[in-house]
Amino acid sequence: MPEGIYSGANLSEVMSDLRNLVNFQDKGMEVVELTRELEEKLIPHLLNYSRPEFQSMFNTFPEEGAFLGAELALRFNQGVTNWQVSPGGAVLEELCCRKLCELFGLADKSDATFMYSGTYGNQQAIYLALHQFAESKGFDYSVEGMAGFANPKKLKILAAENTHFSVTHAAHFLGLGEESLLKVGLTTDQRMDLTEFKDALNKNHSEYEIFCVVCTLGSTITGSVDQIQNVTEM
Repeated sequence: MPEGIYSGANLSEVMSDLRNLVNFQDKGMEVVELTRELEEKLIPHLLNYSRPEFQSMFNTFPEEGAFLGAELALRFNQGVTNWQVSPGGAVLEELCCRKLCELFGLADKSDATFMYSGTYGNQQAIYLALHQFAESKGFDYSVEGMAGFANPKKLKILAAENTHFSVTHAAHFLGLGEESLLKVGLTTDQRMDLTEFKDALNKNHSEYEIFCVVCTLGSTITGSVDQIQNVTEM
């Protein structure tokens, strides 16, 4: 592992070092040779995000428990779906989801699931919000889709300016379009501005149908956390 954030090599140098790793042949490298190649040619160019100089994202090198989880996943869940057809895996996931609902003080009928990534989770959440809003309008969104709304152009998502890119992607693939996003400004500490948020709610209440409000719990740029309790009360 490099002593600094990474090797400091330029793009040409990195490409030169890695070229042999994609020199595909009928017979591959021996594991010993591959290990040496990775240690010498790849790892020095990987970001060493355990260094204090690395100030992006919010990762640390995994501790002992994380290594154990990674080992279990590699042994028993290589195909991702393997876990859900394993009695132990499926039941453990269900019990964990129930406990999380309990810890967050959600209603008894609440449910949860694990998603493959934060991006997919955000997109699924917006889909569910749209589905719930459709129910309030008296139709099943999974059956009628966007055509079930009297005026789909009035549907809006209220989010802060620094909202995650997956929110925009969700607007794309759900057929809402980027015009469905109503952006709220930020305070000096990079949190959603509650005054602007309240104004946006009041101003757009009659003109639009805001079916979803997106808050951020640790933005990928600054780590800022929106005042979710205040937003919920509004």
